[in-house]
Amino acid sequence: MIIIIGSTSIEEVDNVVLHDGNQSELASDLNAIARFLAKQDVSSSDWRTVDIDLAILAGNETLHSVLTAAELVGSGFQGQLLISGGNGHATPRLEAAIQSHPLFRDVETANRSEAEMMASILTRHLGVPDRQLLLEARSSNAGENALFSWQRLVEARLVPKKVLLIQDPLMQRRLQATFQKCWAPFTEALFYSCAPFVPVVDYVDGAMIINTPDGLEAWSPGRFVSMLLGELLRLRDDERGYGPNGKNYIVSVRIPPEIEQANSRVTASFAGKDMARPVC
Repeated sequence: MIIIIGSTSIEEVDNVVLHDGNQSELASDLNAIARFLAKQDVSSSDWRTVDIDLAILAGNETLHSVLTAAELVGSGFQGQLLISGGNGHATPRLEAAIQSHPLFRDVETANRSEAEMMASILTRHLGVPDRQLLLEARSSNAGENALFSWQRLVEARLVPKKVLLIQDPLMQRRLQATFQKCWAPFTEALFYSCAPFVPVVDYVDGAMIINTPDGLEAWSPGRFVSMLLGELLRLRDDERGYGPNGKNYIVSVRIPPEIEQANSRVTASFAGKDMARPVC
């Protein structure tokens, strides 16, 4: 079985075998792409510098994003925290992450939306008051996160001017580009990305290690690589991408030449390798 890196799809892999070439160079390229994707305009503790009046936590598989939302509230943010997430590709992984977490595993996951699961963690374990939360529990992708979040705000009669976005670090840049595209007809609100952290890749004894702030796994190595490459495909402003010259789901995003070059080297490193690849 192989990872397919082509014009139509990138299939996820869970066990990355050694590639041919220099591991330190590969790690450097992966880290460069991760830094680009994990957009951090502000952190959860310095939101006052841009006077945020609404925060949106988009459903995803990483518990780190939930912790970042809790840190935001803990730092004194008193605005509404909208959690947007129904059921999608990431839902089973979020369920698994909750069930295996030493503190959060008592949170019910069966037949619940991502928004509901995340809200339970925030209110039960992380001290976020229920009154501060708004839930949007229908969306299954980034476009719906944006559209349904706007609809939920209309229902709540809220008109934010500066919005903080929190998402899986690897999806952070695309989420912001999606909100900018979707909300443009309705508002001139400004968006600020708050990636929970920037992942750092190392190789230890030939195995890829993805470092996180608390040491808890956010993605398997194969999931990490496939998400990196898939996100860059989606960010493109061409016939294959999500930009205005493609599917027109996001505003145009400039991918720097050094990121394009890193992407080419990573793609070449993994193309045609034997890997396990579960269905996304």
